[in-house]
Amino acid sequence: MVIHDLTEDSSAQSKNRPAPYLDRFFANVIDFLILGPVISLFCGGITNDLRWTMFTKTSENVFSLVLQCVFITFALFVLYEVLFIFFNGATPGHRFLYMRVVDQAGQRPGFLAILFRSVFKFQALLLGCIPFVEVVLRSDRSMFYDRLSQTHLVSLRQTKHDEIHPEFRKIILRWTNTSIILFFLAIGAIFYKTVTSSQTQSLASKVKTKCTESLAHYLKHYLSKSRETENLSCAKDLVEKAFDSGNSNAEINYLTQFIITPNEDLKESYKAKYCATRADKILCQDTVAIDFDKIKPDDEDILNLLVSLNTALPKNDHARIFALLDFLYTHLDWNKNLELYYLTSYVFLNEQSSRSPAAEKDLTVGWDARKARFLKRMSVRP
Repeated sequence: MVIHDLTEDSSAQSKNRPAPYLDRFFANVIDFLILGPVISLFCGGITNDLRWTMFTKTSENVFSLVLQCVFITFALFVLYEVLFIFFNGATPGHRFLYMRVVDQAGQRPGFLAILFRSVFKFQALLLGCIPFVEVVLRSDRSMFYDRLSQTHLVSLRQTKHDEIHPEFRKIILRWTNTSIILFFLAIGAIFYKTVTSSQTQSLASKVKTKCTESLAHYLKHYLSKSRETENLSCAKDLVEKAFDSGNSNAEINYLTQFIITPNEDLKESYKAKYCATRADKILCQDTVAIDFDKIKPDDEDILNLLVSLNTALPKNDHARIFALLDFLYTHLDWNKNLELYYLTSYVFLNEQSSRSPAAEKDLTVGWDARKARFLKRMSVRP
C-alpha cells in the first residue's frame, strides 16, 4: 500500500502556483544556515587578515581583501544554487518547504537560466535585500531575477491565506520607499564627505605648521603612527629645506626620502644612495636576524628599526614585531598604537609557544627575557 503525502498537490506543477512569501523567507533561512558555515570556512583566513589590516591601519590592502571575500562568497553562492537547482530542481530550503524552480513550460529550467537566476539573486543580496520586498507586493510573487531568467518558484502545496492585509501592504511599501530614499541619501552623504574631506585636506596642507623639532623627531613620530599627517608634513618641509641649503647630513636626507616617498622606484633609488655609505645599517642588510647588541640608540638606528617594524606589520611577522618593540620601548614616545602592536604580537607568540613548546626555538632569540620584560612593563604577573 502506498501512502501519499497529503501536503502535496499533484496538480500544482501544471498550475504553477506561486510559492508563498513566508515559505520563500524560511527557505532562504535554511539555505543560509547550510551555506553560511561553508562561506565562513573559506573566508576565515581573509577575515583574519582583514582584521589585522584594519588594526595596523594598512588601508591599502583593505579593498583587495574585501573584494576577495565578496568574490568567494559569490562563487560559493552561485555554485550552491546552480548545482542544487540543476540536479535537484530546488535548493535544500526549497525542497524542505515543497517548492520547485521551473521554467515557463513548468519543466526544470536549463543551466544558463539557473545561472542567470543565481547571479541576479546574489545581486539582490548585495543591495541589502531591498529587492526581496517586491515578492510581498506582487500578486504573482515573482522576483526580478525570476523574470529576467524566465523562471518561477512554485509551491507543491495547496496554500491558503497567502494574500497580505492591505494595510500591512501599505506599511511595507512605505518602508521600502523610505529605505530606497535613505540608501541614495547615504550614497550622497558618502560622496559629499569624500569630496569635502579632500578639499579640507588640501586646505589644511596649505596652512603652514610650525616645525620646531628635528627631522628625526618627526620621522620617528610618523613611523610610530602618531599624528601622521602633521609629522609627515613637517618631515617633508625640513628635508626640502635641507636639500636646498646643502649643509646637512645627506644620508639622513636619503633615508627620509625613502620613508616619505610613496613611489616604489624612487624608494629603491633613495635606498641605494643611502646604503652606499651605510651598508652596516638594518635597512641595507638582507639577513632576517637583527643583532640588537650592535645597535646604537641614536636617531639613525632607531629610524632603521622603525622602518623594519613598518615592513613587518603588513606581513604579520609577529616575532620580528615583538622583538623590535621590545627594543624600542625605552627609545620612543610610547603611544596607543605601539602598545596595541606590542600586545597583539605577544598574545600570538605566547599562544604559539604554549601550543607547541618545540616551536620556541623558531621564535626570536631571547623570547623568555623579552616575555619577562613585557609582563613587567604591562604589570602582569607571569
